[in-house]
Amino acid sequence: MTGPEAGDLRAVGPVERRAPHADHRIDEQVELCRAVVSSEQGLRYLAHYNNGIFNFAVHDVQLGADDPHELIGRHFSSEVNEIDRTLRGIRSGRLIRTVLQTTSGAIYCCSVRSNEYLVGYALEASAVDSADAATVGLVAELRRRLGESTNPGGWFVPKPTGEDSDEVPEPGGEDGPRGENLDDTMAFELVRSAVSFADLHYAALWRGGEPSAIADQFDHRRAARFFTQIDAEARRGRYRDLGARLPTVVGQLSRIVGEVLGIRTTRLTLDLEQGAIYYRRVRAGEFLVGVTLDQGRVARAEHKVADLATQLAGTRQPES
Repeated sequence: MTGPEAGDLRAVGPVERRAPHADHRIDEQVELCRAVVSSEQGLRYLAHYNNGIFNFAVHDVQLGADDPHELIGRHFSSEVNEIDRTLRGIRSGRLIRTVLQTTSGAIYCCSVRSNEYLVGYALEASAVDSADAATVGLVAELRRRLGESTNPGGWFVPKPTGEDSDEVPEPGGEDGPRGENLDDTMAFELVRSAVSFADLHYAALWRGGEPSAIADQFDHRRAARFFTQIDAEARRGRYRDLGARLPTVVGQLSRIVGEVLGIRTTRLTLDLEQGAIYYRRVRAGEFLVGVTLDQGRVARAEHKVADLATQLAGTRQPES
């Protein structure tokens, strides 16, 4: 067994395993995966699936007769495929990268092409970020060799210039965040101050199954380009509906990965072709939902959501 109870059980160098149908045509993909697992960036296991069918795995994890990672990856990628369909109503494109982080590590599921997924594992909490970047780089290279391109994680975008650059101060007045303070002034002020047109466009704190504090920058004068297929009010409603469902989604995914990563999930990232949706556990009964609509700001907004969750965890809960 691997994971939180097994310690650091490494094989001697990367081990390759192929399904019977996987022939020489996947040699290049296998070698790319082998190089990443060998690079000591924290990725311990990589597996490739088409339509839920296992093709190959490369790993440095010592395994017994059964490989739980393969079955988990198959179930996880199938669930991601269903989540992708659910998110189509938000009109932010396909789900291209999913990250579920627990206190023991993380699983990454990235779309190479439609119904084709690469699933990776970081089995140490300290390696989650480096393994994430390594997975994104690997998928970008696989897609480049197929003549396709995406930007999962927002890692590979040059620094913006002009009116969208970091140097432009956040305007006030009519461009200030729109918010709803439902039960906690302190939490609301933290949420409202974290939202910015530069990166984190929406944030909502949920308590006891209901939103507690919400803020967004959807009415910003430069936000019109994000609303060509869906208006701001409809998007607000769909994020609220998603927030109500996210605990169930996180619970289902946590149960799938539990044997390898444990079930105490702290983070879920749903990375779309246009921006990303973030779930962060704050404390028991509380979680934070964040959104960026800009694919070039996915990594930056992710860090901002993490910081906001930490700040919210330090506030006092309102008395019932």
